[in-house]
Amino acid sequence: MRKKIVILLCMLLVAFSAVAMAAAKDESADTDWVAIDLGHDNNDTYYFNKATMHYDKDKDGNINKQIVVYEEKMVNRNTNVLTDGFYSITQCKINLTEPALLLGEETFYKKSGEERWVQKPLYLVWYPIKPNTVGESRYNAVAVYVQQHPTLSEE
Repeated sequence: MRKKIVILLCMLLVAFSAVAMAAAKDESADTDWVAIDLGHDNNDTYYFNKATMHYDKDKDGNINKQIVVYEEKMVNRNTNVLTDGFYSITQCKINLTEPALLLGEETFYKKSGEERWVQKPLYLVWYPIKPNTVGESRYNAVAVYVQQHPTLSEE
């Protein structure tokens, strides 16, 4: 009888250890994403990826410290049940001297992480930042992070 109890306890210990390791792995993957505060009454949640953030390069390979390249994640929330739904990751650039945002290729994912589709813009356009908009909140979050961490990657 004691042998069965010891075996059961060992099996439970292994199961709990596996669950704890999986949760720790998920948590470490999310530490690169920094939340962007959009204010009240906004069902979507935005994040920027500090691990992929770097200064832009021109066609000759010279580093342009006025333009920052980064990834942005938008999580669509299901307002009926207030849970996170699908999400998309967009390749973005911001211009630090003339406040503007450029949105590039956007990849959509299921909640599970499975890729759904990729949407490439027809034209790459710099959108000027207007006050009191979601775009201003997104721009300011990245610009403040760059000011606080001036040693970005120059890749």
